[in-house]
Amino acid sequence: MQHQGHTLAAAPGIACLLRRTYKNIAEPAQDGDFDFVSYFECADADVPVFHDVCDALRDITRNPEWAFVREGPTWHGRRTATWAGLFS
Repeated sequence: MQHQGHTLAAAPGIACLLRRTYKNIAEPAQDGDFDFVSYFECADADVPVFHDVCDALRDITRNPEWAFVREGPTWHGRRTATWAGLFS
């Protein structure tokens, strides 16, 4: 094996990361649009694992497929039980 690739680079997150992928209705996407959007969810304690997986996926020496990715904006949020918790 020369490279880990997508699957092995993401393996540390399998037990703790939830991923959803939403595909664009048009494939391939029109200019300026993205082919898909991925949504990830994890416990607060697992956020470092999420970042480690993202770093591994973006490392083209470990995951050469990333050379073909046009990455869009990243947004980080968290769930709370109350509105007050959202702003604390």
